[in-house]
Amino acid sequence: LARLDDSVTHMRTALELYDPVLHASHAYTYGQDPGMAAHAYLADALWLQGHSAEAVREAEAGIELARKLKHPHSLAFALAVAARMIARQGDAARTQAWAGEARRVSEQNGFPVWGSMAKILLAWARAQSQGPDAGVKEMKQVLDGYREKGTYVSTAYYMGLLAELYGQQKRFEEAFSLIEEVLDESYAEDRHAEPEMLRIRGDLLQKRGQSQDIELATQSYYQALKVADSLGAGGWSLKAAVSLSRVLTNNGEKAEAAEVLETALAKYSAEDSGPDLDAARDLL
Repeated sequence: LARLDDSVTHMRTALELYDPVLHASHAYTYGQDPGMAAHAYLADALWLQGHSAEAVREAEAGIELARKLKHPHSLAFALAVAARMIARQGDAARTQAWAGEARRVSEQNGFPVWGSMAKILLAWARAQSQGPDAGVKEMKQVLDGYREKGTYVSTAYYMGLLAELYGQQKRFEEAFSLIEEVLDESYAEDRHAEPEMLRIRGDLLQKRGQSQDIELATQSYYQALKVADSLGAGGWSLKAAVSLSRVLTNNGEKAEAAEVLETALAKYSAEDSGPDLDAARDLL
């Protein structure tokens, strides 16, 4: 639903109320430790808001808590959600580390949802270092199985990752089909991913390079920024701003490109870091 402020408030409240001794039995009653889950979902929401450093700290706190509890399902949960969050930052190395462990824990204990999430993210991470051919086949296979089972946790986001890899292979028809499916069906549970789908569509249009594609890409980036701002999703705003600024700079509109970047970067503090932030700061 992308109610990020409400999510952060509720997760912080949950952590204030959480007592690791009093609530120790909850992991076995409900399947996961509530303190771990609060850290994991708080990290997710904080990243979306544009607080990347705090998001990483919360993700690491959730993983550390799950390790202390020695509860495999909580650990797989924490690792998979953390890997998804750090993948959004474009950090392939940490995605590979967290998703790799999530996959091992899931396979050892029979956790198909977290295991599938981990495999998708591992395929993405591998493609970042070895090229799209190294990740496309496995990502599509796992994602198809994920959807066939009726699992829709972050499905829209994973479809976007696959569309990006298709674009790198110049399989534009398949890439656009995935993006339009997400946007047309408006996956309610993944509403927060809409700005990223619009940004990816813009990148795909740029890569295709047909007549009017640059203009359409620019429109898609501006739409991504508008939706991200309406959701308070600074993380997605930054990614869209980087893509848009490159187009504007190439068109000779350097002042407007700088303004777009400065607006996006204003949401971040000096301690925040990551590939997208590095790219934005370098472009300025």
